[in-house]
Amino acid sequence: MRSVRVISSGSELISGRKTDTNSSVISRELYATDFRVRDHVTVSDNPGDLERTIREALDKYDTVIMTGGLGPTEDDRTVVTAAEIFQTGIVTDKGALESLRRFLVSVGREPDVEGNRMADVPAGSYVLKNDAGMAPGFLIERSGKIFAAMPGVPHEMEAMLKRRLIPYLEEKYGLKRRKALELRLCGLTEREIDNKIVAMKSVSDDIIWGITAESGVCTLSFLSQKGSDIDSESIYDEASANFGIDMLLRESESPQMEAVNLLRRHGLQLSVAESCTGGLISSRITDIPGASAVFNGGAVTYSNASKIEVLGVPAGTVESYGAVSSETAEAMAVRARSVFGADIALSVTGIAGPGGGTQDKPVGTVWFGFHAGGKAETFQRLFSGSRDRVRERSAVTAVDYLRRYLRRL
Repeated sequence: MRSVRVISSGSELISGRKTDTNSSVISRELYATDFRVRDHVTVSDNPGDLERTIREALDKYDTVIMTGGLGPTEDDRTVVTAAEIFQTGIVTDKGALESLRRFLVSVGREPDVEGNRMADVPAGSYVLKNDAGMAPGFLIERSGKIFAAMPGVPHEMEAMLKRRLIPYLEEKYGLKRRKALELRLCGLTEREIDNKIVAMKSVSDDIIWGITAESGVCTLSFLSQKGSDIDSESIYDEASANFGIDMLLRESESPQMEAVNLLRRHGLQLSVAESCTGGLISSRITDIPGASAVFNGGAVTYSNASKIEVLGVPAGTVESYGAVSSETAEAMAVRARSVFGADIALSVTGIAGPGGGTQDKPVGTVWFGFHAGGKAETFQRLFSGSRDRVRERSAVTAVDYLRRYLRRL
């Protein structure tokens, strides 16, 4: 088992102007391997800080994976610093230089000496080709230690990690991928999930498991800490029995994926009417490949007038009960199903804030409508948190309600 430190470099990360996403991607890709990430470190572009951080990491860990500092500007010092630490010269990678020049010509720019720095790597290093950008990465091996550097641009880093670095580690070091299991659940708190997992007989002491919560969906991960594969089938079967409909089907990576798959399986069409979510529900559904076969359309009817004029919600309903009400949510769903000629319709209307709340209808009040099989249903939720959180939770709740309905058919 090799220990790994991930270093993210860039003064923009230290200042908070940008958020580091590279570390989490690297950790996720190495999670089920025998390259075990021990910690993440973020460092500025200051030459002294950069050198000290790399040296400390090499002293403590077998493998150091670094992102950032491979660009053409003066504060991009990863190549120079690595060359100083490992006492090598700096050379220009011909393949990267040619790619750089072709790109510049294609956008009508002339190659320049300063820009050519992006093709530099420490002498004697293994070059990691950049399939998604211009600056190559590199890997240096000394005395059993591995130092790998990749670009800080997230999509470039991820492509290089998956296509270049990990395949190299697999071939050179026999990096082993263990079989892991991930399950996704909706509608339960982390505490409720934890209590059920502890009681599961299939989860033995040699299994590492964890819960990650994001946007109303919890991901359960299971991995053997002995370097062997886990009994995925036994864990899945017991978890399915314990969690029931709260657990997504195995092939589903999200509630919206499950909903689209089930709509297709049952041969049903969906339509959506949204107010406070501003199209988030429709966006989630249409993010899934193949959604065009089951999604007839959606309407963002944000104002009272659009609810009346676009959907055909009776003006008296909105005037008598308000835009945020059971009656308006029901009418929105009924009309959306009719307007788009769908089998099922979802609607949502609420107060996302920060203003607009009243004593009877505080900020976070959201009404949902559902119309299918000639029957209309409504329900209310009160969400706490920011405007974005209220909108996000509303979208997740609506899609999860649809998913559960389809599972019960």
